[in-house]
Order: sequence, then structure tokens, then C-alpha cells
Amino acid sequence: MKRGFKTYTFIILLVLGTIFVLDYFDISRLVNNLQNDKNILIEKVSRLEKQNQKSSTETEQLQNENKQLGEQISQLKEEVKELKTFIQYQDLNDAISTVNSYKAAKTFFQANNYIAFDGTVSYSYLDLEGNCPCFFNFDGLGFEWKPNVVGNLSEFRTEKGKIILIFTSVQNEHTAYQFVMTKATGLKENKSSPIGFDLDKEEQWRILEIKKY
Repeated sequence: MKRGFKTYTFIILLVLGTIFVLDYFDISRLVNNLQNDKNILIEKVSRLEKQNQKSSTETEQLQNENKQLGEQISQLKEEVKELKTFIQYQDLNDAISTVNSYKAAKTFFQANNYIAFDGTVSYSYLDLEGNCPCFFNFDGLGFEWKPNVVGNLSEFRTEKGKIILIFTSVQNEHTAYQFVMTKATGLKENKSSPIGFDLDKEEQWRILEIKKY
């Protein structure tokens, strides 16, 4: 009887031990699986963070490039707009013709015929007879008029509704004259007038400024 009881007790303990060992292995395997899942998730998170950082950098670069392109497009639109509204060949030809007439002037009074009368230009000369030295004062900057010093046209460009003409100098090959041309009223010589001029209300291409270039 006792022997049978011992045998029965041993079997029960063996079964419990086996169950314990099996549970231990199941728990260990579960822990290992969870650890592996954790490592996989850590790698995924790290990879996603790197991708997100790369994506953020690329997004910032694209935004900067887009901004630069926007600025360039805006500038090109302004240039195209200026070209569309300005300048026709006849305008350029008239502006050049005005400077050529200015070049041919023999006296300071004749030269005045081609200057824009817009309130920013004044005149000064040695005496009432118009003897020189004679000066144009363009917005406060003096320019001495001398006959036969302006040479040939070397270049031109447009700038905000104005025509810029560059002429060589007859006296100095290293010097040039820049003429800023605008459409404006002017003066015309009238020797019978007390001031020697009359107002010319016709708007045409006239000289707004001359300076050495």
C-alpha cells in the first residue's frame, strides 16, 4: 500500500515537473519572441526616423528651390512686361535722332532744344548772351556743355520706361557719355523772347540726363 502510494506520488511529481519545464520553455520562447519583435520595432522606428529626417531635408531643399524659382519667374515677368510695353524701334530711332541733333548744336541755346523740361533740369552760363562755359544741372549734378565732343553710339538699353544711350567721346577714347532719354516737353530757342526760349509742349524723346560714363 505504501509502495503504491509512493509510486503514485512520484508520478504526480513527475507530471508536475514536466508541466513546469514545458511552461518554462514556453515562457522563454515567448520572451525571446517578444524581444525579437521589440528589436524589429526598434529597427523600424530608427529607419522611419532616418527616412523622415531625409524627407524633411528634401522638403526644405524643395521649398528653397521653389522660392528661388518663384523669384526668378517674378523677375522674368517684370522684364517681359517691360519689353512688351517698351520699346518700339521708332522710339529708339527718335531718341538717337535727338542726341544726334544735340551733337550738331553749335550753341548752348541750340543744345537746350533737346533737353527735357521736367523741373529737375536748370541752366547756367557765363553771361546773358549765353557765352560759355555753360552748364546743364541735372537734378543738382552739373554737366558742362561743349560742342563737338560726343562721338558715335556704342550701346543702348532700356530701363523703367527710359532709353539709355551710350556714346563714345571724340576727345578721349577711355571716356563715354551716357544719355538718359525720356518722353517729355521741352524748350525751343526764341531769340525774340526775353529769356531766349519758349515752352515746347510737344512730348517727344528728350535728354533727361547726361553724364560721363
